[in-house]
Amino acid sequence: MSNNMSNGIYSGGADFIGADFIIGPSVPLTPFFSLTLNGDCVARGVGMRNINQAERGKIDMTGLVPAGSVIIKSFLYWSYIREASVDPNPNGILNGTPIVGSPVALGIGSPCWVGAEVLLQDVFRADVTGIATSGINSLTGFPSGVQDNSNPLVNQTPPLLEGASLVLIFSNPSLSRKTIIINDGGVSFSADTISTTLSGFQASNSPQAKTIYIVADGQTDLDFFLGDQALFNDTVVAGPTSLIRPKDAFPGQDGIGVTGDPRFGLWDTLEVDVSALIKPGDTTATAAVFGDGDCLTYIAQVLCVTAPEIEPEACPIPNPQTCCQVAVEFKTQLVPPALAAADFMTEVFFTQAPVIEDVCPEKVIICGTVAKRITYTAVDEQGKQCTRVICDERAFQCIIDREDASEGDPFEVCGFAILCEGTPRLQNRGTRPGPNNDVDNPVDVFWKVLEKDIVKVCIRKNACNDCRPLNPPC
Repeated sequence: MSNNMSNGIYSGGADFIGADFIIGPSVPLTPFFSLTLNGDCVARGVGMRNINQAERGKIDMTGLVPAGSVIIKSFLYWSYIREASVDPNPNGILNGTPIVGSPVALGIGSPCWVGAEVLLQDVFRADVTGIATSGINSLTGFPSGVQDNSNPLVNQTPPLLEGASLVLIFSNPSLSRKTIIINDGGVSFSADTISTTLSGFQASNSPQAKTIYIVADGQTDLDFFLGDQALFNDTVVAGPTSLIRPKDAFPGQDGIGVTGDPRFGLWDTLEVDVSALIKPGDTTATAAVFGDGDCLTYIAQVLCVTAPEIEPEACPIPNPQTCCQVAVEFKTQLVPPALAAADFMTEVFFTQAPVIEDVCPEKVIICGTVAKRITYTAVDEQGKQCTRVICDERAFQCIIDREDASEGDPFEVCGFAILCEGTPRLQNRGTRPGPNNDVDNPVDVFWKVLEKDIVKVCIRKNACNDCRPLNPPC
C-alpha cells in the first residue's frame, strides 16, 4: 500500500488503518498462461516511481537462466496510477523496442494515494518474447509524471508509475519437466486477504515448486506499513511468522535503492520455494496476499511446479509376414522300373495346407506334407512298356524366427508354395527285356528317383488380413 503525506501528514492510506476492504473497481486474478516443458521460470522486477528511466529502469536477469536454455516466452507486467480524466497509456520501450501492453486491469482502484477519489490504476502485460533477454533489460518510455528520481512521497505528479516485473519461461533438456502457471488481474486492498487459485497442473511424485508474487505499492515507512504476508495453501511463506522477510513480505523491495526514498520502493517480485506445501498429484493450489496496514495491489501470481515425466510411447510392434524355406527330399522307388530312354516327368504340389505346429518364445514351428506325381514309362518283366503314374508324399518341418513370439501366441499360415522343383536324378540302374520280351536286346531301366524340392511357407500373427487403414483424422 502506498499511504500518502500531505503537508507532512499521511492521508489516504493512513486514514484506512485497521479497515478491511477492497478498493474498487477490481479485477480478480484469473488464469492467463499455462505451459508444461523441460525447463523453468524466473522473474525479477524494478520499482519505477519518479525514476530516471534511462538511468535506473533496469531489470537484471543475469545468471538466472542456465546455459543451454532457450527462452520460450517472456512477459512484462507493469502498472501506474493516473487521473480518472486521462485515457490509459499502454506504451513503453523495452531494450530499445517500443511495446504496447495488453490491458490486464483498467481503471481499478488506486492503493490509497492522496486524491484516490480521482485517481485510477491500470495494469498492463506485454508479450516481449524475442525482446527480453537473460541479461540486463532496459525499460524506458513508460508513463510517469516526472523522471527526476525525486522522493515518491514528496512529488506525486501523475501518472505515478509503480514498477515492472519480467517473467522468463525457458526450456532446457537437462532440467526436469515443469508446468508454469500464471494468473493475473488487479485488486487494490487494505487489511484484507486476496487469494487466487492456481490450476491446470499435476504435481510430480516428488514435487519441487516455487511461486512468484507480483505486488504493487509495498513500502516500509512506518510501523503500520509492516505486517504484510504472502500465503500459499493457507500457510504463511513470507512476512511475520515466517523466515522470509519476517517483518514485511511486501516492503517495495524491487524499488529500494532505485526510487528516491528507500521507504517507498513500491514494487515487489517475491519468489518463494513452496515444494513442501505441494503434495504428489496435486492439481490445484491457492496463493494469497494479506495486507496489514498497507494498501497493496495484487497483480500476478506465477507457479512453476515439477510435473510427472512422460513415459516415452512404445513404438508400435509391427506384425510382419515372415516365411521359412525348407528342402524336401524325395527318394521314390520306381516299381515297375522306369525306362531310361523315355521321358520322365515329376510334379510337386500340396494336398493340404501346412499348419502351425507350435509357438515357442521367439520361434514358430510349421509342419506340413508335400506330394509328388511321377509320370514315366514302366517296363515289366516281359519287356512290356506302358505309361505309369505313381504318387509319393513327404512330411516337412520348418522354423520361423519371430522376436514378438511368446509361448501360445496365435499365428496363422498366410501362404505356401513350391518355391523350386529340383531336377530328378534316376538311380539304381538295371535291365529288362526289350519289347516283345526280347532278352537278347535288353533295355536300361532305373529303380529309384531322387529329387529335392524347396517349399516356402509364410505366417502372420493373429490374422493374415488384419491390415485395415486408419480412418482419416478429419
